[in-house]
Amino acid sequence: MRAMDLVERGRHDPRRRHPWEQARRRLIAGITSRAATALSLDLRDVLDIGSGDAWLAERLADDLGLRHVDALDIAYTDADLRTIGDDRVTPVRCCPDRTYDAAFLLDVIEHVDDDLALLRLAKEHLHERGILVVSVPAWPRLATSHDIALGHRRRYTPTSLRAALVEADLQPVQIGGAFGLLLPVRATQRALEYRRGARVLPHLGTWEGGALVTHALSTVLWLDVTVGRTLAGAGIAAPGLSVWAIATHPR
Repeated sequence: MRAMDLVERGRHDPRRRHPWEQARRRLIAGITSRAATALSLDLRDVLDIGSGDAWLAERLADDLGLRHVDALDIAYTDADLRTIGDDRVTPVRCCPDRTYDAAFLLDVIEHVDDDLALLRLAKEHLHERGILVVSVPAWPRLATSHDIALGHRRRYTPTSLRAALVEADLQPVQIGGAFGLLLPVRATQRALEYRRGARVLPHLGTWEGGALVTHALSTVLWLDVTVGRTLAGAGIAAPGLSVWAIATHPR
């Protein structure tokens, strides 16, 4: 459950987040809020598994008006436990013995050998009406050195993510795609690496764009994920670099 943020820590200014992260934040907040409304679920307490530096957990606590988030990451050091989080976000190294209104597995299960075990762990910590929110990198054929550097064991398709959720005894409620505009970029990178040989990318997560460029890219990516979210509402998982899902206990 070592999150990408901890793998990359020290390589970027934590105050300057990549436009992809900003867009993903808005995506997760949007799909979580809509799912909670549709299911008449009052979101108050959340478990964020693989929380990394907890930047996303803190932002989601604000966006969703959460009362409390337990930010779980087995890679936390004692110093992390003292410095990460805020009044509503508590870093933890082990799952508390309790249930939650929602659990997040955001770009986490692709890092572990047994993704089903992690999905089942999240399910065990949901109360009977709780929701699980999952996001993963999409399309195995688009794996590059970036995946190697981040420790990805696999990438998913909408079908394979649905199958994993069902096998973990979860009921998928909605599945969608995001970041379709980035597909040509990743496909080009994959083709170049295929010809030249794989190479590990340095400075993962680094973002040095100015305010104007950051705002422009964030806006474009937000429009992208908005389209994907709309299509998901019609039962269509749009092709993109990410796949996300909302799941519940079987009804």
